[in-house]
Amino acid sequence: MVLNSVLRAEAISVIAGGKGINVARAVKRLGGRAKALGVIGGDTGLLIADKVKAEGIDFKYVCTNGESRNCYGLIDRSSGVETIINEYGPTLGEKEINDFIDLYEAEVLDGDIVVLSGSVAKGFNVYIYNKLMEIAKTKAAVVILDASGLLLANAINESPLMLKVNHREFESLVGKKIDVQKELINEIEYISKKYSCAVIVTNGKADVTALVDGVIWEVTPPLVKSVNSWGSGDCFLAAIAYGYEHAKPVDHTLRLAVATGAANTLSYGAACFSVDMVYEFYEKIKEK
Repeated sequence: MVLNSVLRAEAISVIAGGKGINVARAVKRLGGRAKALGVIGGDTGLLIADKVKAEGIDFKYVCTNGESRNCYGLIDRSSGVETIINEYGPTLGEKEINDFIDLYEAEVLDGDIVVLSGSVAKGFNVYIYNKLMEIAKTKAAVVILDASGLLLANAINESPLMLKVNHREFESLVGKKIDVQKELINEIEYISKKYSCAVIVTNGKADVTALVDGVIWEVTPPLVKSVNSWGSGDCFLAAIAYGYEHAKPVDHTLRLAVATGAANTLSYGAACFSVDMVYEFYEKIKEK
C-alpha cells in the first residue's frame, strides 16, 4: 500500500462485525449456541442485521437515528502489513440506551454465559458494563469480561467469572509495564485474588498466561503465517465461552481458544476460520 497514489484492490469482502457479533459467529462455527445483542442505525445498520441473520446468528437489537459505522481492514499482501481504519459510530440518546438495557435484561436468561467485550457506543457511560453485570447476577448468569480503560477498571469491581485481556490492557490495569514472566504471574495472582475472578492474559504470538481455579497455565500458540489478525481475540474469547458452556477441562478450553485464535489468522475476516484447522492446531498445542 503506497500513500499518495492510486491503488486497486485485488479482492474485497464485506462482513458484519463488532466484537459481540464476532464472538457469536465464532461460537456458532465451533458448534455452540450464541445470541448477539447490539444497537444499529441507518442503511449500514440494516445491512449488518441482514448479514448477521443470513448467517443464522440470533441477533437482537435496538435502532438509533444515527448511522452504524464502517471499519476497514487494509491488507498489503506483499508485506503482510495490516492497517485498520475505524469510523466513529453514532451517539446514543437516553431513550436508546434505556431501550438497550431493557433488551439486555429481557434476553439474558438464567444460567447464561454473558460475554461483555470491547468498547461501547458513544452515549453509554463508563459504568455501563457494571450495570449489565449487575443484571446478569440477578439472572444467575456468569460474565466473561474483555474490556480496557475505564470500562475495565470499573467493571472488574463486579467480580466477573473471568477476565480476558491482552498484555497491553493488563499492564494498563495494574499501572505498570511488565517484561518478566514471573512478574506477570505475580500480578495475575494479585488481580485474581483481589477481584475473585479467573484471569487470562494473551500476548500476540507469545504465550497465553492464565490463572483458573488457583492453577497457573501457560500455553504457547502455534507458529502460523498470518494473513489477518482481525477478530483473533474475539475467536479466542468465543472458544473460552464455548469450553465453559460444555464443562470442558481448563487445559482443553485454553488449547481450543489458542487454536481458534490461530486458525482465524489464516483467513480474511473475523471468525471466518476453518474448524478443521482449529482442531489440527489443537492437537499440536501443549500447555505448560
